[in-house]
Amino acid sequence: MAQAGLDGDFSPSLVFAIVLYVLIIGFLFSVITAYFSGMVGVTASPGSSIVIAGILFAAWLLLSVLKLVASFPLSSKQLMAAEAITIIIGSVVTGIAAIANDNTQDLKVGQLVGATPWKQQLMLLLGVFISSLIIPPVMQLLFNVYGIAGVMPHPGMDISQTLPAPTAAMLSAVTEAVFRNTLPWMMMLLGAAIIMLLIVLERLFKLYRWIRLSVLGVAIGMYLPISSSFPLFIGGLIAMYVNWRLRKKR
Repeated sequence: MAQAGLDGDFSPSLVFAIVLYVLIIGFLFSVITAYFSGMVGVTASPGSSIVIAGILFAAWLLLSVLKLVASFPLSSKQLMAAEAITIIIGSVVTGIAAIANDNTQDLKVGQLVGATPWKQQLMLLLGVFISSLIIPPVMQLLFNVYGIAGVMPHPGMDISQTLPAPTAAMLSAVTEAVFRNTLPWMMMLLGAAIIMLLIVLERLFKLYRWIRLSVLGVAIGMYLPISSSFPLFIGGLIAMYVNWRLRKKR
């Protein structure tokens, strides 16, 4: 943390703030991703949007702290240290959101088939524990053999054989954009304006009497690529038709 421009006296307070941030944001994001899982399932769940939100909040908070305690502009070494701290925070939040997303899907399916909840929870905890023991050494082995995301552990390795890491690349890109002030503000503000406009129109013209616009559904449609959102649209049409047929039979 000293490399980021924070002296030793301030570091314990920052560590406490980071832990508190992870606990609060992790809890909130686990609820949101659980809702996503129930709404569209794990495969189409826009979990990366949660990752982006978490990394943005963490980067902005850390940047605000640095503006108070460090002299600007930050050096390249300070920027890299601050970005590393932010990515670590984002990685923890990402893990929380991913586990909540997957576990909720498992519990939902278990409820549909009549599984015993406590046995499901026991196996889910066991799965997380075993994964935490197995995945790190496997990832380290792959990194040593192939490299990941263009980062090569040994000189002379073929960079064309490196393994992709889209989530890690996204975390790095978003963090760097915040600290170097290169975020696409126009696109972000445009998306927020569209959502706000839909909310206002629905309330102003009472559209809910004829059609129920889901803000989350619209946001998912804006965020996900057409290859992912179109099957959701088809599934919605099928569900609407089935519900209509069931109501007609009654």
